[in-house]
Amino acid sequence: MKQAENDPEKGKSIYKDIGPMLGMGVNLAATIVLFVYAGNWLDKHFEKKDPFYLLICAGIGLFSGMYHFIKTALQLEKKSKK
Repeated sequence: MKQAENDPEKGKSIYKDIGPMLGMGVNLAATIVLFVYAGNWLDKHFEKKDPFYLLICAGIGLFSGMYHFIKTALQLEKKSKK
């Protein structure tokens, strides 16, 4: 009984199953932050007083990040049903 609890293969299986879920939030945040930073840089580079590029890039980053987040969630759901 004690041997089954300390099985290293079981631990690897758990991390293999939850690994993609752990990265989903980080990926979403990193995408949004990267696009916001790029928009801020563009506003400074073109000397814009209003945050035009910041808002455009933030929207693109939000859309892109959410698309990838939902796509990964649906793939994980489909994989778990098999």
